[in-house]
Amino acid sequence: MLHIVRIFDATAVGPSVLDTLLTSSWEKGEYLSYKIYIGSNKYVEYTEQEINGEVYIYIPFPYTIKYLANISAPELKKYSIRLADLLEQRFCGKSNLLFHFENANWGYLAQRIKTTLNAIITCGYNGTTITGNTMQLAMITCANSILCTSQVARKQLLVAYPHAIEKVTVIYNVTTRINKTAILPEQRNASKIAWGLQPEETIFVFNKQIAGEQYNMQSLILAFSAFKQEIPQARLFILHEPDIMSYPAFIEKNLWSSITFINGLSEGEVMELYATANAVIMPALTEDNFLYILLLLQRGIRFIYDNAPDDNSWFNELVNMEVVKPLTSNSSSTHYLLHQLKNVLTQNNNAPGKMLPAAFTTAFIQEQLIAVYEKILGASVIG
Repeated sequence: MLHIVRIFDATAVGPSVLDTLLTSSWEKGEYLSYKIYIGSNKYVEYTEQEINGEVYIYIPFPYTIKYLANISAPELKKYSIRLADLLEQRFCGKSNLLFHFENANWGYLAQRIKTTLNAIITCGYNGTTITGNTMQLAMITCANSILCTSQVARKQLLVAYPHAIEKVTVIYNVTTRINKTAILPEQRNASKIAWGLQPEETIFVFNKQIAGEQYNMQSLILAFSAFKQEIPQARLFILHEPDIMSYPAFIEKNLWSSITFINGLSEGEVMELYATANAVIMPALTEDNFLYILLLLQRGIRFIYDNAPDDNSWFNELVNMEVVKPLTSNSSSTHYLLHQLKNVLTQNNNAPGKMLPAAFTTAFIQEQLIAVYEKILGASVIG
């Protein structure tokens, strides 16, 4: 039986990185789960509770320590030794132990229990700044595997610790993103009417926020201007772009009545606006917004893409499924976008776009996560 112990402290925010693996690839009963909260003020002394088959352990700080942020490196090392003594007593005699730390604060503790308990050590990293202090270096050095929540986090980590490349695995937090509820009416025309638009209008939406601040929208505006010459009832909504005067094409093409710049929408309102669109334009598909796109694809939103991320291995799967068509090398961005805009008109105006195949969000992702486990634990433990 595998014993999975997750270590939290006051600096750990949000769900555990390891939870994505546990909830997506293994059934309860295949492992024993422990959650340890260091520095918890819920109890004044060491306390254990079992809730729904999971063991919760609360370890308060001694009275000499108020906050984790105020502990000096020598104090933290000394306290880590005391914690190690405590955990060694608690888990002595157990085999197949995996200790997962949500951050790199506890490097000395991890080093000690790896040796004394023969434990596998994993560490989560979500892209917060790495300072290179000795505690973090100790964690990076002793960890069997470092679980990054994105390719961006992976890049940041390897800039600071290039020698850790063999230990790094990327786990997209798919469970959190994909299960998020979107407000999408079934009928696109009904949604258009709710926004004060006409059913016959051809609506495109572009979200500057998730496309990247550095993206140059000149090609988008030029392509839309050319498209509008053929389809006068076309309209373009651009979200999260306050500086409309920075685009000469917008002024030169006299698009004041056809392009609307919107700021300050809530996430729910953005989802509702997406529901009106004949297509959502995504000229820069990046690793940062990739899972956001998966969420919307599941709801049947049509997308126009012209560019693939160069470091996202899952993008090829979408291309193979013909959900995504990347930019061809011999096409200009403006020409390609115009071609894509026209393609939208060949589709049923009220039908959803090509939805993400169910296998991609279940079996495929599960396969990826199990592969991560095999890398961390070894096939013999999984079997």
